[in-house]
Amino acid sequence: MKRILPEYHDFLTEKNPESFISKVYGIHKVIFYRKKTKTNKKIYFCIMNNVFHTSLKIDLRYDLKGSTYGRRTITDKSGVKVDRTIALKDLDFIEKQDRIKVGPISRERILEILKKDSAFFRDNNIIDYSMLIGVTNRSEHPNEPVFEESDPNRLTMS
Repeated sequence: MKRILPEYHDFLTEKNPESFISKVYGIHKVIFYRKKTKTNKKIYFCIMNNVFHTSLKIDLRYDLKGSTYGRRTITDKSGVKVDRTIALKDLDFIEKQDRIKVGPISRERILEILKKDSAFFRDNNIIDYSMLIGVTNRSEHPNEPVFEESDPNRLTMS
């Protein structure tokens, strides 16, 4: 991450401020010193934005990579997933036959953002990434606010 930090910052602030790439707020290292063994243990971590920070109830989560190898969360033959906080994966999405529907304005805007994000990953030799999608079931939450079609963060599924 430190290697690409200048490009990452420029990309998110100037080239693609609507990017779907998570924002990293800090990269840290904590060193624990063990007196008994006189050794250090280093722990590295980063602080990122919460991609599901919203007032809407998130009913389904998808972690999509564009790959099917080992990409299944649901193992129950009935297809029932008990814990809605666990992200479903590519094969779950395919087998449930879910579709993401957006209007033409949002579609073009989302595709343009994703193309820029993908080019950033390619240009920085990042090959392991995924897209997290949160779904609000409007039939379960009829009083939730409705977003304008031009809002690229609004995706509807059927």
